[in-house]
Formats: sequence, structure tokens, C-alpha cells
Amino acid sequence: MSTFLPPNTIQRISREIMDLQKNKIDGIEILTYDPVRNVDLLSDLSEIYACIDGPQGTPFESGKFVVKLVLDQEFPTKPPKGYFVTKIFHPNVSPREGEICVNTLKRDWKSTLGFKHVLMVIRCLMIEPNPDSALNAEAGRLIQDNYEAYANKAKMFTDIYAKQQGLSSPSATESNNMDTQSLNKTSSFTPSTPSDDSDVKENLCNNNNTPQSLPVPKKPLLLKKPTSSTTSSTTSKPTSLKRL
Repeated sequence: MSTFLPPNTIQRISREIMDLQKNKIDGIEILTYDPVRNVDLLSDLSEIYACIDGPQGTPFESGKFVVKLVLDQEFPTKPPKGYFVTKIFHPNVSPREGEICVNTLKRDWKSTLGFKHVLMVIRCLMIEPNPDSALNAEAGRLIQDNYEAYANKAKMFTDIYAKQQGLSSPSATESNNMDTQSLNKTSSFTPSTPSDDSDVKENLCNNNNTPQSLPVPKKPLLLKKPTSSTTSSTTSKPTSLKRL
């Protein structure tokens, strides 16, 4: 739904989009056009769409995940709301609406933060989930009690949903059918084991899921069961979505 934005807010959003066009972030791209619906995604600046590559060494690797930032008239005083348009199995993402739970979009929001920062934080959350603030109870439980089962189901969702074209998502009924049919067809997830992955993770996020920089990891990340101290926060063939 389109929201009226003040002229100064529109100017700020336009500047940020131009900056993201000039200074691209590895693994993150702003989307401008949806060929499935034949929609110009920049015709309504109250909804910003981006494509995030699934980080290496995670169950989301090789997936292309579309996210949406929804702004209202109080932006940037009030933070945008973040959603995964692409269905994902993740403790901090609502399984129904795709809403993202991360402190940057809540109590840690500052009006000086921009889309680049928000998108980098979301990608960090894909690397280091926070089961203590789970919106998906099943994913939050599995990631603590049976991490292998969590990783396998997250990979199954990636294989089913994160390799489709366009922004259209399957209906709830279609999703359930696809999940059931694919349970026995999806191979288990085995993370790559680098010699030392700590340097890569420290470059991506600090302990508050605040991005420092976002290079393409030179080595795959070793998946480890997150501890309670963790706080919230691909490369398949490209989709036909037009990007800046």
C-alpha cells in the first residue's frame, strides 16, 4: 500500500538509492523492476526492495532472498519495517508475514542510519541468528536443541523458495505442499570447514549485529550452534529481476 511521504523524505530516499547504485555492496542489490508483475519498484518509494545473496557457509548459501523495507510518514524518525518476501526458515523471521526481528529496526534505530546499514544488518542476521528473540518458534527451538535439523530445514527452504524469479510468493497451501513433497528430496546440509572463520565473521558483524564492512567472504563460514550471548541482528544463477 502506497504511503504519502514528505518531499524531504523522498529526497533522502532518492539520495540513498543513488548512493547504493554508485557504491554497490557485495551480496546486496536494490531491485528496480519485477518482471513477474510488470511493476516498476521505484514508483513507490515507501517500499524499498532488495535482493540479498545467501551468505557462504550457511544453509542460505546459493539462494537469492528478496527483502522489503516499508516506510511510513514518520521515517526517518521512526524505523522502517523489514520483511523477507522470499520464504525463509529463520528464528528471527515470522513464518507467516516474513517480518524481521532485529534491534536495528527497533530500539537501536537512529534517524541517521540508512538503507545500506539496515540491509547489511539483515545479512548479518542470516549468518548469526538470535534464537532468544525468535518469531519462528520452531526454528528457535531447533537451532538450540538440534542444529543439524535446523540447518537441513533451512537449506530445504532455500532450495525451494530462494531460487525462483520475481517477487511473487507461493500461497500458504502451495507452500505446505511444496514443503511436504520436498522433505525426502532435499539433501542434508554439510557446512564447509575453513581453517579459521573467525576473521571473516568479525569483519561482517560485531556482537550487536552491527556491520563493520561486508566483503565477500574469502572462506566459507563454519556453522556453529549459536550461544545465548549472540544478539539479534550466493551464488546461484541470477534472477531476471532488474537491479540498479
